[in-house]
Amino acid sequence: MIKETLNGRLHAQSDQNKSLSAVTPRRKFPFYMTKWMMAVAFAAMVAAKIEAAPANKMRLKMAEMLVKTAEEKAARYKTGTMVKTSVREARERVDELMKTSSDDPAVVVLDGRLKVLEDPFKADAKERADAQKAKEEKLAAEKKAAAEAQAAKKAALAHKAELPWVMQKTDRDAITKYINELGKMTDSKQVEDLKKALEARAEEDRKIVEAKGDESDAAKEELDRYELFLDQLGHQTLVGYFEGNIDLDKHILNFKELRVRTHNSSVYVRTCRDDKKLYFYEMNGARGYVEGEDIDAVKEAQRRFYYVDFFLKDKDNTTYRKNSAAARAMFDYIKKALANNSPDKIEFAPMPKKGPLHDQFAKAALETIKTQADSYKDVYEVIIDANSWQTETKFGGIVRRKFGGWGLKKLKHGIRAYRVQWCQDHLGGGKYADLRLYATAGGSMYVK
Repeated sequence: MIKETLNGRLHAQSDQNKSLSAVTPRRKFPFYMTKWMMAVAFAAMVAAKIEAAPANKMRLKMAEMLVKTAEEKAARYKTGTMVKTSVREARERVDELMKTSSDDPAVVVLDGRLKVLEDPFKADAKERADAQKAKEEKLAAEKKAAAEAQAAKKAALAHKAELPWVMQKTDRDAITKYINELGKMTDSKQVEDLKKALEARAEEDRKIVEAKGDESDAAKEELDRYELFLDQLGHQTLVGYFEGNIDLDKHILNFKELRVRTHNSSVYVRTCRDDKKLYFYEMNGARGYVEGEDIDAVKEAQRRFYYVDFFLKDKDNTTYRKNSAAARAMFDYIKKALANNSPDKIEFAPMPKKGPLHDQFAKAALETIKTQADSYKDVYEVIIDANSWQTETKFGGIVRRKFGGWGLKKLKHGIRAYRVQWCQDHLGGGKYADLRLYATAGGSMYVK
């Protein structure tokens, strides 16, 4: 009966399937698609079985022993190196179990127990990392601050003041020319501007040298050139012109005389023994009277002394301070001599006497002085007072022969004699060229 029933059910099911097939067409799948789907389903089943697989008892027990050992060492040694090593070994075993049995409650428990042991190490590692980070940030901040300070220092030491011509290069000729023309500068602002520029640049240079900056060598060279300029201001205007000495400590100036170059000669500022006043004196020692172009030369010298004092005053260098005091005094002495300059103070010298060469060469000498020197065109007579020729030699051979005399000019306040030299160049064989003017600016004096 059972067999028949089953057969009947099978036939009924077969008939039902046939009727369904007639209503719904059967969908066919390729064979290879069916195999692929089966493989995927199988792999999923295997994966699910593996993920849910319980841990190997032997491996679980070994991991548990290592975790327990780590716990015991942690309880005794806290977080020492021995504990850290034990925890690391236990972690390696537990992580192997986690790969295949992460859902196993026993493995999960071991992982949790191990994390409790690892937390202090993580906290310690985080503390060290934070400390290292803070240290690196501090070092970076210090480095940045040092770089900013260096940049600020460099910027502070950088030149802002202009570089005056005096400090650009060592040029003694340019300095000499400037000093010689200094007395002609009636616009004091030009001198003031140069002094300000020099002092501003020098101040920056001193800071650079003191800080031993990158430009310290160049700055020192600029300061050396500035010192050369200051030295030459006093040297070229006082040495050979001012006779006396200065005691800065006692504030004493011992003055003998001051020489001032004029166009054709020199005049001297001296104190008169009689009235103790300052006057202009000739080269022959007679008191004179300065007039015409010579007045301009004297005033230029006075102005030059004023500027020398202006440049050198308030310097620390003792020599500069002495030169400053001398220049200031010379300015004042020239001022007093100009105030006392008067034709009624002239001391006339005797008329020069004619020498043996006068009669033979006076006519030619007068012609040469009037034609060969513009400033002597107004000479009306010459007096040759030389007794004989002076022979000039070189390497044992005669170069020329010369003699001296005076050229006379008629000025407003009397006759003035100017010292002159003439010469004849040697042609060889005892023969000489025509007479020519050899030198002027040998001194002058009023004569009668």
